[in-house]
Amino acid sequence: VILTFFVSLLQMKSALFYLRGRAFEALENRQKAAQWYQKAVVADVHCFEVYLCTALAFLYKYPYFF
Repeated sequence: VILTFFVSLLQMKSALFYLRGRAFEALENRQKAAQWYQKAVVADVHCFEVYLCTALAFLYKYPYFF
């Protein structure tokens, strides 16, 4: 029971970091958004949305890379 509570707490923390990243991305501050996405990945490595947004932020930063 305690382990389940701890895991859900980490997922909630990751979700909040992810939402902060999305907010900064909406404000077109992609550097801060990338920092919050990074924190979200550290909090929960299974959060797929964070990986997707990190990849999109990379593509916005380096559009000529691909």
